[in-house]
Amino acid sequence: MDGAKARFALLSVGAAVATLALKFTAYALTGSVGILSDALESLVNLAGALIALMALKIAARPADKTHPYGHDKAEYFSSGVEGTLILWQPRASPTRRSSACSSPSHWSSLDGDCS
Repeated sequence: MDGAKARFALLSVGAAVATLALKFTAYALTGSVGILSDALESLVNLAGALIALMALKIAARPADKTHPYGHDKAEYFSSGVEGTLILWQPRASPTRRSSACSSPSHWSSLDGDCS
């Protein structure tokens, strides 16, 4: 695996883990569903970074009998998987189901009373 690519992939994984830890700590302190949603979105970032790291390791393999041109296309495959994760993430967001106050008829209520 290319040294520079490996360093950046590992940096990406480390940054995703640090961000995840900070966001879940903020959620634990505040109980905010918005922060929880953002923390869960960070799981997608971590998964994407891990997939990219794995793809770089696969792509670095030399050509063999079954892959005479090498394994470089693993990087393209990983980008498709990461794109799918990004498109799937909003469907799993907890803020879509968070409370009765989320309906448009209650958006004008500034005091938080949803009745």
